[in-house]
Amino acid sequence: ISLNKVGGLLMAEGDLNGARERFEQGLVIARRLATANPSSAEAQRDVSYSLNKLGNALFVGGNLQGARLLLTESSTILQRLAQDNPGSATTLQDAGFSYNSLGEVLLKAGDLAGARERYEQSLAIAKRLAAADPSNARAQHDVSVGLTRLGDVQEAAGDINGARVSFEQSLN
Repeated sequence: ISLNKVGGLLMAEGDLNGARERFEQGLVIARRLATANPSSAEAQRDVSYSLNKLGNALFVGGNLQGARLLLTESSTILQRLAQDNPGSATTLQDAGFSYNSLGEVLLKAGDLAGARERYEQSLAIAKRLAAADPSNARAQHDVSVGLTRLGDVQEAAGDINGARVSFEQSLN
């Protein structure tokens, strides 16, 4: 985790190569720990977190294919963890975040159908969490973000009316 923290600081400073190296090192360690503890949900989550960090760094650096591969793997891990523990709000939030990250890459790559699917998955999770805890501001915010991102992909696809509805719903 510390390598990922250092990588995040390096990204914030604009050192994308240094950040990527730290994220790669963190991923190697996380994979090794997950292999040694295959039944550990925490170790699997750490792999997903590292994949997400590295995938986002690749995205920022313009490597959409590499980002897509890593973020898809991260989403797959989180989807499995969420299925194994459907009552875990944290795991569901992580899965929603991962779907959003992947959707962003797919949108940038021009895969509007794939982006829409990921944004809809994320939005479904956000709505589920918001309904379960209406006083949770983060969950309500995640619904708004999900609707905005869905609107973005609708707009990119030329569905202006659909985008308007999604954007207006995001304000509620």
